[in-house]
Amino acid sequence: SNGIAVQQKLEEVLEYLNRAPVRVFGSSRTDAGVHAKGFVAHFDLTKPIPPENLPRAMNSRLPEDIRVMKASYAKPDFDARKDAKGKEYRYFLYNADILPPCLAPYWAFMHKRLDVDAMQKAAHRFVGRHDFAPFAANPHRVLETTVRNIFSFEVKKVGPRITFIVRG
Repeated sequence: SNGIAVQQKLEEVLEYLNRAPVRVFGSSRTDAGVHAKGFVAHFDLTKPIPPENLPRAMNSRLPEDIRVMKASYAKPDFDARKDAKGKEYRYFLYNADILPPCLAPYWAFMHKRLDVDAMQKAAHRFVGRHDFAPFAANPHRVLETTVRNIFSFEVKKVGPRITFIVRG
């Protein structure tokens, strides 16, 4: 119902290469419009394919907007989600009169002048253990918990570009 997912595309390509179905387990879910730089996933193959050959083989069959950058062997008990030590999210906001068209797919836009100093001072309030249920995009989605640990929250400004960096 959400359209074609990255996981679906990875599984289709791996099934072709493996000649049998392959289930991909990612370190987290990604929402539509979100880029997953450094995203980690794990899967098992029944056909031996050397990891150094896997990115090229997969990328030759994946859509242009999905790329496997690296592959390696993992311990048999490795779990991409449970073994993750943390995640970093970056949100981009362009604060000027006009948003350059090349940034439109990747940057939020606000023409009204924003008080970045106040944002930087307030960011520390997010650090710690908090329930983020009010921020859920789909409040009716059943989750194990909406409580998260935020390790750091930075607000950086370079010209009209404001970047929010959240680590948890």
